[in-house]
Amino acid sequence: MAEILIESALAEIDRLGKPRPFLSAKFKASENDVSGAEAELGLFFPDSYRYFLLTLGSGDIGGVEFCGLIAGQPHVPEASNALWISMQERQAGNLPTDLWVVEELGDGAYACVELQTGKGQEGRVVLWEPSESVDTNRQILASTFGQYFQDRIHFVVAAPRGAA
Repeated sequence: MAEILIESALAEIDRLGKPRPFLSAKFKASENDVSGAEAELGLFFPDSYRYFLLTLGSGDIGGVEFCGLIAGQPHVPEASNALWISMQERQAGNLPTDLWVVEELGDGAYACVELQTGKGQEGRVVLWEPSESVDTNRQILASTFGQYFQDRIHFVVAAPRGAA
């Protein structure tokens, strides 16, 4: 089930003939990369985000950059490396330990997936801003990462030429 929304979004890109050189399987993370990050965090990725990592790793299309894992390089300081960004924000900006950055939205705001305490679960995608000292009111962006990914891809491919 977790893969349906992600595969549907990728099919929409392909059907419309949009190039996706930075959103492909050549960047996918290995099971060792994913389980190693989960072990380091002490939490688990939601199923749809885990599928994204194992299928694409990270990626960019039309100015929308999905943060993930850099295959074989979990701590490389790179904008698309969610492990590096999330750890930086935990230290500098009080990112709650159950959140994982999936996209930088600008003006210091991030879309984050909620990490889980067990495998086989889903987690919401929420808005988080470093200026929030108390993590009480999370704005829900999507009920799952798969839904968030599909919504963002639809935004990019449906945008008029030059607008995305």
